[in-house]
Amino acid sequence: MKVFKGILLALALLAAACAAVLIYAGRIEPYRVKIERLEISGAAVSAPMRVAAFGDTHVGNGLTAEDIRRAAEKIEALQPDILVFLGDLFDDYQSYNGDEEEELARVLAFESLPNMQKYAVYGNHDLGGGAKRMYEQIMADAGFELLVNGRADAGKNVNIIGADDWIFGTPDISGCVREGMFNLLLAHEPDWGANAQGVQLQLSGHSHGGQISLPLLTRKILPFGAHTYVRGSYEKEDGGIIYVNRGLGMSKLRLRFASAPEITLVEITP
Repeated sequence: MKVFKGILLALALLAAACAAVLIYAGRIEPYRVKIERLEISGAAVSAPMRVAAFGDTHVGNGLTAEDIRRAAEKIEALQPDILVFLGDLFDDYQSYNGDEEEELARVLAFESLPNMQKYAVYGNHDLGGGAKRMYEQIMADAGFELLVNGRADAGKNVNIIGADDWIFGTPDISGCVREGMFNLLLAHEPDWGANAQGVQLQLSGHSHGGQISLPLLTRKILPFGAHTYVRGSYEKEDGGIIYVNRGLGMSKLRLRFASAPEITLVEITP
């Protein structure tokens, strides 16, 4: 009888623990946005440059324009010179039933930072699911320059390069790298940029840092294009750095565990 009661108690405790984890993963961690910082020195920049990066908002699968607004307030407090969006604004626009497009454009305009440069690239969800036209419209209305296998001179000897999406597009940045400049590559899927030569820093998203970070499970659920570079900073053989942002939103499951939403602040100094 004592053994039976012990088993029942153990099962009750296990059920309670599982319920607590699910509540945390569904209602708490997805909204605990963290600021991660990356410092790069000895670069070719002519003066200090602050770059804030975010992406993978997946609006319509848990996050709303109001959630993005709260994240935007954190970005505004960082006072970046450049803001980059790494793709995947909506989760599945074809089945999206909301009406927050205008509000998203207002939030992403960052009117309190009129001199901040803003750049964006496509993610696979922006080109898939019927999102392309609306994504382009929202980012244009918000003042972002959408880079598709293109480049922009951001000042301070910084060259911003944007690659097309790897899954639904055709990434090709040949001719975009500038020798003698600090080349910053934006590529939604991190694994694609592994062979990009002459790039000092690549910023990517797509993986959500695993989204649900559990031993043995995370590797099995990582999306194509994020099997090698999953989260945080990696150094390539040529000395360049690939940094993978965990994103703000969720895809498929409305859960995050041990992979909190992220805004990245990169501080580049001469």
